[in-house]
Amino acid sequence: MHQELYSQFSGNASPDDIWQMNAAIHDRDRWFDFEAFHQTASYVLEQLQALGLEAEIREYPADGRTLYGDWKMPLAWDVESACLRLLPSEDVLADYQQVPCSLCMWSAPTPEGGVQVPLVMV
Repeated sequence: MHQELYSQFSGNASPDDIWQMNAAIHDRDRWFDFEAFHQTASYVLEQLQALGLEAEIREYPADGRTLYGDWKMPLAWDVESACLRLLPSEDVLADYQQVPCSLCMWSAPTPEGGVQVPLVMV
């Protein structure tokens, strides 16, 4: 089955097409939130259908409990902002709005006002 899908896909998309699709997916998914993931799913669906493939989006609850196969659906969360600053200088070490990949998916929120912890150089 995988070989059949591969031959359908590769026969209808050039290497440049595939590169462009990959870049478009990264542009959305690097934001690590469920709105971006929905945009990516819609984009991929459109691309696959444009290549003549049958495709559909299936949705499952992102509740931290539902199982799909042996994968537990993660608890959905969306981040608005995140910033790591060095004190007392206030130098920014990481800012989600500037570099979305600086925040890992499922990172725990900090209390209102943030937290102060020692910086350890490894």
